[in-house]
Amino acid sequence: MVFWCYQKKINYEYWVTAEKFAELRKSKNEALRLWRAKNKDAMKIWRKNDRSKNLLKRREQSLSWLKKNPSRAAENMRRWKLENRARCTAVEELRRGRQMKAIPSDSWKSAVDSFYKIADRVSRCTGIKHAVDHIVPLAAGGSHCHRNLQILPFSLNSRKGAKIDYKLPDCYRSDGRCATKD
Repeated sequence: MVFWCYQKKINYEYWVTAEKFAELRKSKNEALRLWRAKNKDAMKIWRKNDRSKNLLKRREQSLSWLKKNPSRAAENMRRWKLENRARCTAVEELRRGRQMKAIPSDSWKSAVDSFYKIADRVSRCTGIKHAVDHIVPLAAGGSHCHRNLQILPFSLNSRKGAKIDYKLPDCYRSDGRCATKD
């Protein structure tokens, strides 16, 4: 016999056979899965509250799982990076910008992030790799903000490098203003 549950009101313990226990557990898990599928917003709120209340416990659980499953953790990270390429690139550029103290106080983070998302989307749609370029390179004193960014094909961006005086085709910006013909 296996312990199933305790009813406090009537002060009674329920004991069942191992087969019945497996059956009850399966039906309970299925009912929970269906409820969670219907109540996704409630689950998000519950998870957020649970993480904030049990932060240290969740970190310990996470580190324990990582130690036990290093290959699965590496695969999960690889898959996440592929699915969130624009986000990873934006974070890396933000780190570089922070290192060089190139982020002005009026920088608009969501606009900067959108450049990386657009570059990733253009790359997937056209099949030509695109990159976010600093019009005035960070190495030359440029800032990492939305006013100093543009999307270029990767080959053109790598040729330009950290040069300020590199001649781009007329359709691209070269001085931080919009490239419009007067």
